[in-house]
Amino acid sequence: MNIVTYLKEIWFPKWKTDFSFIILENKIMNKIILVVIFFCLIFALSCKKKNEWEEPEFITNSGLTISFVTKSTGKYLYAEVSPIYNIDTLKVLNSNGIELRLLKSLQTIPNSFSNYYRVDFGPLYSQNLDQESFNNEICRNFFIKYKHNEIDTLNVCFKSVNKVCGSVFSTLKVYYKNQQILNEINVTGSELTLLK
Repeated sequence: MNIVTYLKEIWFPKWKTDFSFIILENKIMNKIILVVIFFCLIFALSCKKKNEWEEPEFITNSGLTISFVTKSTGKYLYAEVSPIYNIDTLKVLNSNGIELRLLKSLQTIPNSFSNYYRVDFGPLYSQNLDQESFNNEICRNFFIKYKHNEIDTLNVCFKSVNKVCGSVFSTLKVYYKNQQILNEINVTGSELTLLK
């Protein structure tokens, strides 16, 4: 017996050859092959992103990141030292009056050694209310409460689209005091500076 015949017997037991296909009699080997084919299909159909570590985006995790600045002086409303407003009193409510989660992060003021708070809030999209955004652009009001008696309104308009991996806003527009301050495409959120 030569080495090739011996290896065939070890690695490929009980093979029968027919001219059109090969039948494997070993049931365990059949199951292994099916599992391998299944995982190959899952891998082939999975999301493909530019960066293999990048997670798919979903509009259910959407948000806006805002830096608040006074229009007249250019000072940050939520500076770390001597703020104009107290960061702890800031609230953002959706059009139903529900308070949204706020993530506050310290950022360095350009050309300075001082810091200010930048605020991220969301989600902008509500699964219960905004399904129509997959057909038409819809607009929602978000209310910014600086303190109990001082409120501003952001009007956020978006149209949603499903992607192979996740979902995005095909258009995202933000209006403040009837002026458009943001216009983005294919995003789940954005950053902006609000001049109060």
